[in-house]
Amino acid sequence: MSFDLKYGEVLGIVGLVGAGQRELALTLFQVLRPQGGEIFVEGQKVQLRDVQDALKAGIGYLSEDRINEGIFLGQSIANKY
Repeated sequence: MSFDLKYGEVLGIVGLVGAGQRELALTLFQVLRPQGGEIFVEGQKVQLRDVQDALKAGIGYLSEDRINEGIFLGQSIANKY
């Protein structure tokens, strides 16, 4: 599958429970390891080894379970990553 986004656009991935949208998002964000494929950002192939690489490439992730996966109470709001 491929996505073509313009500057400032946000990609939302939705589907029925169990359809794989969560796994796709976690793979793009490098929480899960991809089984194949390539990722290009601004026309350049990027090598994403971890979440930090995804963030640097401009890829973000908003969890569906924001209470358990999206709150980092032990971190300062000043922490960018």
